[in-house]
Amino acid sequence: MQQHEFNQFIQQKCSATITDPEVSLIDQGIDSLAVLGLLVAIEDELGVELDPEALADGRLSTPSALHEYIEQATAVRS
Repeated sequence: MQQHEFNQFIQQKCSATITDPEVSLIDQGIDSLAVLGLLVAIEDELGVELDPEALADGRLSTPSALHEYIEQATAVRS
């Protein structure tokens, strides 16, 4: 999945527009409940278990960081 496709996935799940993949989801106007829904969708629909520590410390707060994490996780499974 390319970054622009992942941005579309986020937009679909959060009903928001991703203007910059380097800016945090919260700063792009996505509220915490929508972020939680997105994280559940990533785990359920993409089959990627997210690292709770990386979520808590902000390492996965941007679309680009989430995308990179997903790409790495799926590469390991292949």
